Amino acid sequence: TRADGGESLFVAGWTTLHEFDAATGTERASWRSSWFPGVIPAPRAVAMDGENPLVTAWGDQWGGSAVLTWDTATGTAAATVEGFAWPANAIPFMGDLIVVDMGAEEGWQVMRAGGEAMAERHALGVGVVQQPLGLAASEDDLWVTDYATGNVVQLVADGQELAEPELGVELLGGHPFALVDQHAPREGQDATEAVEADRRKAQKKRPEV
Repeated sequence: TRADGGESLFVAGWTTLHEFDAATGTERASWRSSWFPGVIPAPRAVAMDGENPLVTAWGDQWGGSAVLTWDTATGTAAATVEGFAWPANAIPFMGDLIVVDMGAEEGWQVMRAGGEAMAERHALGVGVVQQPLGLAASEDDLWVTDYATGNVVQLVADGQELAEPELGVELLGGHPFALVDQHAPREGQDATEAVEADRRKAQKKRPEV
Protein backbone atom coordinates (compact mmCIF):
# COMPACT_ATOMS: atom_id res chain seq x y z
CA THR A 1 0.00 0.00 0.00
CA ARG A 2 1.35 3.38 -1.03
CA ALA A 3 1.29 6.64 0.92
CA ASP A 4 -1.60 7.83 -1.26
CA GLY A 5 -3.67 4.80 -0.24
CA GLY A 6 -3.30 3.01 -3.56
CA GLU A 7 -1.65 -0.35 -4.10
CA SER A 8 1.20 -1.17 -6.45
CA LEU A 9 2.20 -4.31 -8.29
CA PHE A 10 5.91 -4.81 -9.00
CA VAL A 11 7.15 -6.95 -11.90
CA ALA A 12 10.73 -8.10 -12.49
CA GLY A 13 11.13 -7.87 -16.27
CA TRP A 14 14.69 -9.25 -16.59
CA THR A 15 16.04 -5.94 -17.84
CA THR A 16 13.66 -3.62 -15.98
CA LEU A 17 11.81 -3.44 -12.67
CA HIS A 18 8.28 -2.14 -13.26
CA GLU A 19 5.76 -0.62 -10.86
CA PHE A 20 2.09 -0.75 -11.90
CA ASP A 21 -1.02 0.60 -10.23
CA ALA A 22 -2.82 -2.52 -8.99
CA ALA A 23 -6.27 -1.05 -9.64
CA THR A 24 -5.79 0.45 -13.11
CA GLY A 25 -2.81 -1.44 -14.52
CA THR A 26 -1.12 1.85 -15.37
CA GLU A 27 2.67 1.85 -15.15
CA ARG A 28 3.75 4.29 -12.45
CA ALA A 29 7.52 3.88 -12.68
CA SER A 30 10.29 1.70 -14.10
CA TRP A 31 13.99 1.23 -13.40
CA ARG A 32 16.36 -0.13 -16.05
CA SER A 33 19.07 -2.58 -15.08
CA SER A 34 22.68 -1.42 -14.95
CA TRP A 35 26.00 -2.57 -13.54
CA PHE A 36 26.63 0.67 -11.65
CA PRO A 37 26.66 0.40 -7.82
CA GLY A 38 23.26 0.90 -6.21
CA VAL A 39 21.40 0.05 -9.42
CA ILE A 40 19.63 -3.24 -10.16
CA PRO A 41 21.95 -5.56 -12.13
CA ALA A 42 19.21 -7.62 -13.85
CA PRO A 43 15.94 -8.25 -11.95
CA ARG A 44 14.85 -11.89 -12.02
CA ALA A 45 12.22 -12.00 -9.25
CA VAL A 46 10.52 -9.61 -6.85
CA ALA A 47 8.72 -9.99 -3.53
CA MET A 48 7.62 -7.46 -0.93
CA ASP A 49 9.54 -6.64 2.24
CA GLY A 50 7.15 -4.37 4.10
CA GLU A 51 6.50 -1.43 1.77
CA ASN A 52 9.63 -2.00 -0.32
CA PRO A 53 10.13 -4.44 -3.20
CA LEU A 54 12.78 -7.09 -2.55
CA VAL A 55 14.50 -7.70 -5.87
CA THR A 56 16.49 -10.80 -6.80
CA ALA A 57 19.05 -9.81 -9.41
CA TRP A 58 21.60 -11.72 -11.48
CA GLY A 59 25.02 -10.40 -12.32
CA ASP A 60 27.44 -11.94 -14.81
CA GLN A 61 30.58 -14.06 -14.75
CA TRP A 62 32.39 -11.21 -12.96
CA GLY A 63 29.85 -11.00 -10.15
CA GLY A 64 27.10 -8.56 -9.31
CA SER A 65 24.38 -11.03 -8.26
CA ALA A 66 22.51 -9.75 -5.22
CA VAL A 67 19.23 -9.40 -3.37
CA LEU A 68 18.29 -5.73 -3.06
CA THR A 69 15.74 -3.83 -1.01
CA TRP A 70 14.64 -1.24 -3.55
CA ASP A 71 13.75 2.31 -2.47
CA THR A 72 11.12 3.47 -4.96
CA ALA A 73 11.34 7.07 -3.71
CA THR A 74 15.03 7.46 -4.56
CA GLY A 75 15.31 4.81 -7.28
CA THR A 76 18.29 3.20 -5.57
CA ALA A 77 19.05 0.16 -3.43
CA ALA A 78 18.41 0.85 0.25
CA ALA A 79 20.12 -2.42 1.20
CA THR A 80 22.10 -5.01 -0.73
CA VAL A 81 22.89 -8.61 0.24
CA GLU A 82 25.56 -10.24 -1.89
CA GLY A 83 27.49 -13.52 -1.89
CA PHE A 84 25.05 -15.61 -3.91
CA ALA A 85 26.14 -17.14 -7.21
CA TRP A 86 22.85 -17.23 -9.14
CA PRO A 87 19.99 -16.12 -6.86
CA ALA A 88 16.68 -17.03 -8.50
CA ASN A 89 14.18 -16.04 -5.82
CA ALA A 90 14.11 -14.44 -2.37
CA ILE A 91 11.59 -13.55 0.32
CA PRO A 92 11.85 -12.10 3.85
CA PHE A 93 11.07 -14.57 6.62
CA MET A 94 11.12 -14.08 10.41
CA GLY A 95 13.68 -11.31 10.16
CA ASP A 96 15.91 -13.38 7.90
CA LEU A 97 16.27 -13.69 4.15
CA ILE A 98 15.39 -16.89 2.29
CA VAL A 99 17.19 -17.15 -1.05
CA VAL A 100 17.10 -19.82 -3.74
CA ASP A 101 20.64 -20.00 -5.13
CA MET A 102 20.92 -21.96 -8.36
CA GLY A 103 24.70 -21.65 -8.41
CA ALA A 104 25.61 -22.93 -4.95
CA GLU A 105 28.54 -25.34 -4.68
CA GLU A 106 26.22 -28.23 -3.83
CA GLY A 107 23.75 -27.39 -6.61
CA TRP A 108 20.41 -25.59 -6.25
CA GLN A 109 19.87 -24.72 -2.59
CA VAL A 110 17.52 -22.82 -0.32
CA MET A 111 19.76 -20.57 1.76
CA ARG A 112 18.68 -18.89 5.00
CA ALA A 113 20.64 -15.72 5.68
CA GLY A 114 20.50 -13.84 8.98
CA GLY A 115 22.56 -12.11 11.62
CA GLU A 116 24.63 -9.00 11.07
CA ALA A 117 24.58 -7.98 7.39
CA MET A 118 22.82 -11.31 6.66
CA ALA A 119 26.23 -12.96 6.83
CA GLU A 120 25.19 -16.06 8.81
CA ARG A 121 23.96 -18.59 6.27
CA HIS A 122 22.96 -22.22 6.06
CA ALA A 123 21.01 -24.42 3.64
CA LEU A 124 17.51 -25.80 4.19
CA GLY A 125 16.03 -29.00 2.78
CA VAL A 126 19.37 -30.50 1.76
CA GLY A 127 18.92 -33.93 0.23
CA VAL A 128 15.14 -33.55 0.07
CA VAL A 129 14.51 -30.71 -2.37
CA GLN A 130 16.38 -31.30 -5.63
CA GLN A 131 15.75 -28.04 -7.49
CA PRO A 132 14.12 -25.46 -5.22
CA LEU A 133 12.57 -22.46 -6.93
CA GLY A 134 9.23 -21.04 -5.74
CA LEU A 135 8.95 -19.73 -2.17
CA ALA A 136 6.00 -18.88 0.05
CA ALA A 137 5.69 -18.15 3.76
CA SER A 138 3.27 -17.26 6.52
CA GLU A 139 4.54 -15.61 9.71
CA ASP A 140 6.36 -18.76 10.84
CA ASP A 141 5.91 -21.40 8.13
CA LEU A 142 7.97 -21.75 4.96
CA TRP A 143 7.33 -23.74 1.77
CA VAL A 144 9.29 -24.29 -1.43
CA THR A 145 8.47 -25.79 -4.81
CA ASP A 146 10.75 -28.45 -6.25
CA TYR A 147 11.15 -27.80 -9.97
CA ALA A 148 12.56 -31.29 -10.52
CA THR A 149 9.74 -33.29 -8.90
CA GLY A 150 6.79 -30.89 -9.05
CA ASN A 151 6.27 -31.12 -5.30
CA VAL A 152 5.61 -28.47 -2.65
CA VAL A 153 7.72 -29.08 0.47
CA GLN A 154 7.44 -27.46 3.89
CA LEU A 155 10.83 -26.51 5.36
CA VAL A 156 9.80 -24.57 8.47
CA ALA A 157 6.76 -25.16 10.70
CA ASP A 158 5.74 -22.93 13.59
CA GLY A 159 9.10 -21.17 13.39
CA GLN A 160 11.14 -24.38 13.66
CA GLU A 161 13.28 -25.73 10.83
CA LEU A 162 12.19 -29.27 10.07
CA ALA A 163 14.87 -31.93 10.38
CA GLU A 164 12.80 -33.93 7.91
CA PRO A 165 11.02 -31.51 5.54
CA GLU A 166 7.41 -32.51 4.89
CA LEU A 167 5.76 -33.07 1.53
CA GLY A 168 2.87 -30.64 1.44
CA VAL A 169 1.40 -31.37 -2.00
CA GLU A 170 2.46 -33.73 -4.75
CA LEU A 171 1.59 -31.81 -7.90
CA LEU A 172 0.32 -33.56 -11.00
CA GLY A 173 3.09 -33.13 -13.53
CA GLY A 174 4.76 -29.93 -14.68
CA HIS A 175 7.60 -27.93 -13.20
CA PRO A 176 6.37 -25.31 -10.70
CA PHE A 177 8.16 -21.97 -10.92
CA ALA A 178 6.48 -20.10 -8.10
CA LEU A 179 4.27 -20.12 -5.05
CA VAL A 180 2.12 -17.11 -4.29
CA ASP A 181 0.65 -15.61 -1.16
CA GLN A 182 -2.72 -17.22 -1.83
CA HIS A 183 -1.17 -20.46 -0.62
CA ALA A 184 -0.84 -19.07 2.90
CA PRO A 185 -3.46 -20.86 5.03
CA ARG A 186 -6.78 -19.14 5.52
CA GLU A 187 -8.54 -19.28 8.87
CA GLY A 188 -9.32 -22.91 9.68
CA GLN A 189 -6.98 -24.30 7.01
CA ASP A 190 -3.61 -25.92 7.41
CA ALA A 191 -0.82 -25.44 4.87
CA THR A 192 -1.52 -28.64 2.92
CA GLU A 193 -5.22 -27.84 2.56
CA ALA A 194 -4.43 -24.32 1.35
CA VAL A 195 -2.06 -25.41 -1.41
CA GLU A 196 -4.28 -28.34 -2.41
CA ALA A 197 -7.27 -26.01 -2.76
CA ASP A 198 -5.32 -23.73 -5.09
CA ARG A 199 -4.09 -26.72 -7.09
CA ARG A 200 -7.69 -27.86 -7.67
CA LYS A 201 -8.65 -24.36 -8.81
CA ALA A 202 -5.76 -24.31 -11.27
CA GLN A 203 -6.77 -27.71 -12.67
CA LYS A 204 -10.30 -26.51 -13.33
CA LYS A 205 -8.93 -23.63 -15.39
CA ARG A 206 -6.78 -25.87 -17.59
CA PRO A 207 -8.09 -26.12 -21.16
CA GLU A 208 -8.88 -29.62 -22.37
CA VAL A 209 -6.69 -30.88 -25.21
